[in-house]
Amino acid sequence: MRPSEARNLGAKHAKADALVMLDADDILLPHAFEEMYSWHIGSGNALVYTDWLKAEEDPREPMQPFESWDFRCGDVLTRMRHSMMCMIPKAKHEEVGGYDETMPGWEDWDYLIALQAAGVCSVRVATPGFVYRFRTGTIREDSFAKKDEILKLIRAKWSDYYERKKTMGCSKCPGGARAQINPSASPGAAILAYQGPGDGKVSIRGPITGQGYIFHVNEPKYVHSVDAEVFLGRSRKGKPDFLIVQKEQAKPRVSLAVEFEGKPARPEFPEMPGRDPRAAGDMTIAELVAASVDAEQRVLLQWLDEEQRGKQRVGAL
Repeated sequence: MRPSEARNLGAKHAKADALVMLDADDILLPHAFEEMYSWHIGSGNALVYTDWLKAEEDPREPMQPFESWDFRCGDVLTRMRHSMMCMIPKAKHEEVGGYDETMPGWEDWDYLIALQAAGVCSVRVATPGFVYRFRTGTIREDSFAKKDEILKLIRAKWSDYYERKKTMGCSKCPGGARAQINPSASPGAAILAYQGPGDGKVSIRGPITGQGYIFHVNEPKYVHSVDAEVFLGRSRKGKPDFLIVQKEQAKPRVSLAVEFEGKPARPEFPEMPGRDPRAAGDMTIAELVAASVDAEQRVLLQWLDEEQRGKQRVGAL
């Protein structure tokens, strides 16, 4: 059974509203599920992804931290920006038909394009959430051996987006540094701050949903509204254990902070050759300024070339 078939089969029998595809070579770090799910419900059911640590085959080698890119709609057309070990809204998985089981390789890339085309927003939790145990394998090697074939298939399948005949459904999602939790997008979530007894972190299970939460004293946390109603009724000696945080006051911080040595590297994913579909002439001035912050050198040079050829700028004064 191919990975795409196995993932689709697992998703078919999953009963939760979010999916995490955990490969055999991935190891979740403690509380990764809890951390990702908190951001998932707080973002209005967005796709949530993290950074990661890479463990080499030689256990004596130190693990290398890898830093994913912040989310920008459409970047996935150029190449993947994060690992497939992420939390996905199940409803959107079903809407796009799951993984394309006919793809001869890199079905992860094709799948993420499908999700963004369907309007899925993404949020990056800027800390490692899992360990990727790097091993040489036939699936990876087979995909790279078919690189040219797969690139042509992906470009042909999504040609309307590469040729800019269609706009990605995620175009209204916040991007870059703005791609954080949006409290107003999730009426089913509330932000609470814990002020009860205990030092450091406190683990509490939601009385209604059964969801596990990890609170740090006086740090805001997203929880399901139905659990929040019960939590807000808890008190000790007349002092409430929880306070509700106004949405404009604060947003959750990453509580799964992982300390590591060394400078994080960027992941190396296959790249689509040719002209970048995010052409400068299709962006407003504000969009271009925001996108230029983390655009690769190749894209910046392309934009400069378009400017020199006098392409009209949308939104220019």
